[in-house]
Amino acid sequence: MNELPRILFFSANTDEKGIDGPLTNAINVAKSFADSGLPGIFIYNGKQDIFDRFVATGADVRRADFPIGSWKTHLNPLYRRRYSRNLAKFIEDERIDIVHLFPRAAYVTSYLKGLDVFKVNQQPYSSPDLKPIRLFENGFSLRPRRLLNAWYRKYVRFNYSQADLVSGIGHSHQQASIKVFGIPESKTAVVHPGIAPQRHQANSGDLRREYGISDDAKIVLSVGRITRAKGVEEFGEIARILSRRGKTYRFLFAGFGVNDGYEAEIRRRYSEFVTFIGHRDDIPTCFADADLYLHPSHREGLPLAIMESMEFGLPVVAWDIPGCDELVTNGENGSLLNFGDVDSAAIEIEKYLDDDAVYDHASNAARTRFNEKHDIAEYAPRLMAIYQKAIAEKARR
Repeated sequence: MNELPRILFFSANTDEKGIDGPLTNAINVAKSFADSGLPGIFIYNGKQDIFDRFVATGADVRRADFPIGSWKTHLNPLYRRRYSRNLAKFIEDERIDIVHLFPRAAYVTSYLKGLDVFKVNQQPYSSPDLKPIRLFENGFSLRPRRLLNAWYRKYVRFNYSQADLVSGIGHSHQQASIKVFGIPESKTAVVHPGIAPQRHQANSGDLRREYGISDDAKIVLSVGRITRAKGVEEFGEIARILSRRGKTYRFLFAGFGVNDGYEAEIRRRYSEFVTFIGHRDDIPTCFADADLYLHPSHREGLPLAIMESMEFGLPVVAWDIPGCDELVTNGENGSLLNFGDVDSAAIEIEKYLDDDAVYDHASNAARTRFNEKHDIAEYAPRLMAIYQKAIAEKARR
C-alpha cells in the first residue's frame, strides 16, 4: 500500500429539495482533504448545484458511472456483475487503497466483494431506542411489500457486516452500528467532524429586513424538514407558550416540507406563532441574525446544524437525546431537557434571552467549542489516522 493511502469517496444522490446533514458532512470532508493536500477522489453524480459545492472545496471531484441504489438494481445479477467490473477497473486505474461510502451508499459494498481494497461504510443511523434490526419488524408476513422490506433490512445489515470498518461522526452512530446492525465494536470507529466556517458567507441583517424584524427583537431559529421527527410541532408549542406569556420573540423555522398535507396542517396550527421561512440557501445569514438555536428533533446522530450554529455564538436548547448530548453541555453552551418538555424549553429560552450575563456565558462557550473541537483543518487528518489504524489492525488479524 502507498505510504499515504489513496481514498475513493462516494456520496449517493438524494431526491430532497435541499442539502441535508450527510451531504453537508461529505462536503466538509472534501474541503478538509483539499486543504490538507491528502490523496482522495470524490464521486457525486447528483444535482448540479450540490456537485458545484463539492467542486468549490478544491477537492478532486468527478462524475463517474457508478451503480445506483434501487430494488431493480439490487436484484439484477447482470447489473451487479457489470458494475462490479466497472468498479474493479476504476479502483485499479486510480490505484485506490480505501473506498469510503458515505451514508445512503452502503449498497456499493456488495459490488466490492473480492477486491483488494479497504472498505469503509459511514453509518448515519441513530435513535434514543436502539434495537437489533430484525428480518420482520412486526411479525412474519407474506405480503409482498413486507417481504421486500424484510429482504432490504437484511441486505443493509449484510453490507455493513462486509465492511472492514463502520464509522460514524458521533458515539451514537457507533452504538447504533453495534446494537442495531450487530457490528463488532472492534470494527467501528468515531471520527468527530470538522465544520467549514460560514461566517464569511453571512449577510447580517438581511433576514431581519426580509421579515420586518427589528434589530432589538430576539429571534429563535430552528433548521430542519417540516416533519414530526424534526420536532416542528414542539417548536410551535414552545412558541405558543412564550407568546401567551407576552414574549415578543420571533420564532423562525427554516426548512422544506416533505408531505404537503402535513405541512399545511402545521402552518394552520402554528403560523400565528411561527414564521415558516422555507428552504434557504443562506443558512449562514439565518444563523447570523438569530439569537438562539432551538433543536427539538426527536432523534439524531450528531446534528451538524447545532455545530454550525455554534460558530455564530448561539446558545442551544435541545432534548437530552443521543447525539445532542455530545454537543451541548448543560449550563455551558446551552441546555439539554427531558424529551418533549416544552414548558421547560420555554423557561430555558427565557433564561437566555432575558439575562445578558447568562446569554453571554453560553454564547462564548458555543464559539469556544466550535473553534476547539470542530476545526475543518483537523478533519481529514483524523480520518486518515483512523483508516491507518484500522488497516494495521486488520493486517494483524
